[in-house]
Amino acid sequence: MPKGSPSLPESSNKPAVEETRHSDHDMQESAKTIEGALDLLASLRNDIMSLITGGSATSGATLKVPLEVMGVLQSDKNQTAHVLWIGPKKIKEKSILDQVANLVNNSFRENGFITEKRPLKLHCTILNTSHRKGGGRRRTAFSKNEIFESDAYKNITLPSSSMPLVLAEEGQEQATQRSLTDFHVDFGTWDVDEIQLCTMGSRDAITGAYVSVGSIKLTEN
Repeated sequence: MPKGSPSLPESSNKPAVEETRHSDHDMQESAKTIEGALDLLASLRNDIMSLITGGSATSGATLKVPLEVMGVLQSDKNQTAHVLWIGPKKIKEKSILDQVANLVNNSFRENGFITEKRPLKLHCTILNTSHRKGGGRRRTAFSKNEIFESDAYKNITLPSSSMPLVLAEEGQEQATQRSLTDFHVDFGTWDVDEIQLCTMGSRDAITGAYVSVGSIKLTEN
C-alpha cells in the first residue's frame, strides 16, 4: 500500500517521535495476513446472515446468484477483449446479493485488505486469455464481434435481448463498429452456500479455479 512521506520537522526533538509514529503506523498497515483476512470475514457472518434471512432465523432463505448477463472486460478500440464473463445484471434497487457483496467489499477496504480503486464487479469468468498464448507467449485477444454475432451466442440469448434487434436495425457493418457491452442470457440462478477467500493468480490443478485459503458457510447447518 503506497504511503506519503512525512514532512521534514522544524525542531530537532519532535521529529524523531513523529518518524517513529509513522514507522509504527506503516508497520501496522502492512501487517496484513491471511489469518487476519479470514478473521475479518468470519466476523461479518452474522451481519451477512441477517441480510440473507431478513433477520429471521427460521426463514430458510439462501443467497442466490442469477447468471443473466454476458459481457467482456479488458476490451479495446479494435473490438477485441481478454475476458468473457457472465453474472447478475444491475438493477436500481440493490438486491440481497448486492448488499452482501458491498458489506464484504467495504469492510475489507476499510480494514486495508483491499487497496485498489476499481469498483466491485460481480462476475463469473468463462474465458480469460491469460491462459491463451500466441506468438512470443503473449496473450491472444478474442473478437467480441465474432462471439456476440455468432449463432451459438444467439441460441443462448433471451428473446428480449437487444442484440438481434441491433443487428437488424443497424446492419452488419454498423453493428460491428458499435461498442458491444453486456447482453442478457440465462444460465440459471444458483445458490451460494459459502464465501471463499482465494489466492489471486493461483490455479487448482484439478478444477482450474483459484485456490481457496478459507471460507465461511452461509447455511445454518
